[in-house]
Amino acid sequence: MRHPNLTHNGEVYDLSHFNPYTFDFELRTEEFKDAPVRIKVIFSVHCYAKKSVEGDPQELIRQDHRGEDRTFCPSRYKDSLTVRDEISKMVQEKVRHTGGTNFFYLPNGVELYFQVIKSKSDDADLLLRIQSMYTRTVGNPPNAGMIPFFKIVYQTMKGNKINTNR
Repeated sequence: MRHPNLTHNGEVYDLSHFNPYTFDFELRTEEFKDAPVRIKVIFSVHCYAKKSVEGDPQELIRQDHRGEDRTFCPSRYKDSLTVRDEISKMVQEKVRHTGGTNFFYLPNGVELYFQVIKSKSDDADLLLRIQSMYTRTVGNPPNAGMIPFFKIVYQTMKGNKINTNR
């Protein structure tokens, strides 16, 4: 899904950093040594929009993948400007596993929530779906076990469930 720019009060917000892209990930294992894993990155509107409330300006409302209204949020947008850089760092590090196919990464106090699933299209092996990215203002991040990103890729390619000790 492409994310068209948004204009509000005469200011244009460039959302092109949320457009899908694909990268190669090298898995250094016997099974996957001959070819890199192709990972397609897609972004949810939750990366730059919050739950809508009555009275939000119509030009700021976008629908998420479930058809729910979300309203553009300047602070989430600001947090997201480095999302591609954070993803390139994240894939080399450990991330937190909250259960099932859900994970998060905590760069510089910004929480980046994501899923890794098998792709159903021919242009990638896996889909990295960035669900949300924001600075938490209330409470604490969820309690979660740690796992290296490469193990998520490996286990997902093999069709295995991912387990971490919490």
